[in-house]
Amino acid sequence: MRPPPDNVAVLAAVATFLAKELRVEDPAQAFRVKVAAHLLGGVARGLKVGEALDEQAMGLLAMLLNEDAPEGPLAAEDRARRLHDQQARLSARVLAGDVPPDDETLLQGLRALLASELALSNPRFDLDDQVGEP
Repeated sequence: MRPPPDNVAVLAAVATFLAKELRVEDPAQAFRVKVAAHLLGGVARGLKVGEALDEQAMGLLAMLLNEDAPEGPLAAEDRARRLHDQQARLSARVLAGDVPPDDETLLQGLRALLASELALSNPRFDLDDQVGEP
């Protein structure tokens, strides 16, 4: 019996087919096909590297919050909850003035978080060309 196909590979293959091989004459429908291909590609990338990016983000946020990073892997729901909590606490500290919004460590950490998020939605996006260093 053959092993089941890799979910990431299947999603990536369908996204590639929709984006590069399927030809749709109707412009409105062609646009929807491009959107679907983009969404499937994002889901495939998320499944492939999402957990690692979440772990990286939790580590960066822990550093910005002066906390210890979590030990060991967390379940997806626990990662999402922790990331949300860390982001909320960091935002509250910046809004309260505990962390200056122009703090270089904060800005570098936020750039790194943004770069990892953009890597999922558009891996060709070059953050340095768009945002650059201050």
